Amino acid sequence: MHNVIIERLKAAGARYVIHEHVEARTVAESLERLPFPLELYLTTVAFRLKQGGWALVGRRGTDRIDYKKVAAALGVKREQISIPAAEEVLTGLGIETGTVSPIPTVEGMTVVMDSQLPWGVPLYAGAGKAGRTLEITLDDVLRVTGGRVANVVKAEAENA
Repeated sequence: MHNVIIERLKAAGARYVIHEHVEARTVAESLERLPFPLELYLTTVAFRLKQGGWALVGRRGTDRIDYKKVAAALGVKREQISIPAAEEVLTGLGIETGTVSPIPTVEGMTVVMDSQLPWGVPLYAGAGKAGRTLEITLDDVLRVTGGRVANVVKAEAENA
């Protein structure tokens, strides 16, 4: 699915860079092994919608997702969303947990990026394949995906 992501980026004329490196599947591993600054991490979480379909929700590296805010951003009730097991992400999206990209790998996915992500600077995100990082701006993510911005993380005090 890494190739699907690259094709979508190319087709949309996005400005991006793919960095090849050692595998790092968690933020902790990334901080230990990779040169990217934590404040520029765009971590994407895949959500399964009970009525069917998928959503991708992006946030800064260590911010914690607020499920109620995610549900509100998706226009559903909290009990209508869940984080799927790793096997379901692999079978449903064709990618492994820890490599989820903000660029959809299947049609019809909803994309929501947190309002605290920085604009106009390179962000570092999953690229759909272990050992790869996508460098892209939030502007390009939104343009390529048709995504939107919403507040989807816990307040700063709750993140600590």
